[in-house]
Amino acid sequence: MSMETLRTDSAPARQRTPNQAKRAAAAAYLGGTLEYYDYFIYASAAALVFGRIFFPSAGGAATLASLATFGVAYVARPFGAIILGHFGDKLGRKNVLVVTLVLMGGSTFLIGCLPDFNTIGIWAPILLVVLRICQGLSAGGETAGASTLTIEQAPDNRRGLYGSWALNGIVTALILASLVFLPIAALPEKDLLSWGWRVPFWSSLAVLVLAYVIRRTLQEPEIFEETKDNHQTAKLPLVTVIKDHGWDVVRVGFASLFTVTNTVVTVFALAFATQTVGIPTISTGNFMLILLAGLATTSLFYGAANGLYPAFFSEMFDVKVRYSGVAIGLQLGLLIAGFSPAIATWLNGGDKADWVPLAAFTAVVCLLAAVAAATAKETFRTPLHLLGQK
Repeated sequence: MSMETLRTDSAPARQRTPNQAKRAAAAAYLGGTLEYYDYFIYASAAALVFGRIFFPSAGGAATLASLATFGVAYVARPFGAIILGHFGDKLGRKNVLVVTLVLMGGSTFLIGCLPDFNTIGIWAPILLVVLRICQGLSAGGETAGASTLTIEQAPDNRRGLYGSWALNGIVTALILASLVFLPIAALPEKDLLSWGWRVPFWSSLAVLVLAYVIRRTLQEPEIFEETKDNHQTAKLPLVTVIKDHGWDVVRVGFASLFTVTNTVVTVFALAFATQTVGIPTISTGNFMLILLAGLATTSLFYGAANGLYPAFFSEMFDVKVRYSGVAIGLQLGLLIAGFSPAIATWLNGGDKADWVPLAAFTAVVCLLAAVAAATAKETFRTPLHLLGQK
């Protein structure tokens, strides 16, 4: 059988339309913005507040303990990737993406309701970690699901463009979370530690309602619907993806290490600037230089890779295991990124002049990511229904 015949016979009968692709990209963007707004306000609170209200008994290690809770969610992410990836490949991308929002929004609201350590003692950090794990489970399936659904709706020659909107939403969420915390951080310390830090978390109820409405308007991709209708979905996506795409999962995991640059800048650098260097929270001193450096690192270097990887990772996998493959590989790589603020704090040792170990650590993991990405084959001209075929 010729390749042209294979392409014709294998092509999906249902046709994707530009409107469906645009709606998928818009929903991925808005959903990512709303989902990761919840996620990033935790990062700000962990750097500025949580060490003092949930870990006061830790003394000088309070900041390290607080940043470690940020990393705990990254341990939960691979489990979320396995569970949500399984159902995303079995039942549908849209349904799972609704679940991720409800889980994230509910957990975030409850974090804002938690009593502090002085009120309920050790239960305060325990409950914080439990809710943080729930956030991690949600995030484990969010980006992979949004990327998968979007590229499966996009025209074959525009998968990179449409897929990038899922990550544009995450960058927007980072900006919104930072803007929300600027006035909060400027509150008197008593107000900040008692009720001020809670306001961004409580706002997740409104975020949850809006995000739910947006996600419910999505349609399942035609290629997935046909696979499901023809009873061709994988019985156990985890087993199938390891068997048929094991090296692709490993490749995605290493390539995902570039995300270390984001967590180092957004979490460790904020705590480092305010608590080690001594810049006031965080609006004076060399604020413009800090802002420009952060924008250059996040928007240029991190942003360039972010714009590429939704389509790049998704194109490595067959439709039957695409959600699982991207989710599991991505979250394995993000384990290192999640703990990088704690690693950076440990490497730095509180010495504000000793930045070399942190820089070396970040450079090494980025080099590993670049090498992994370079080993992948080019698939941008491959039709959607032939992606992942061996």
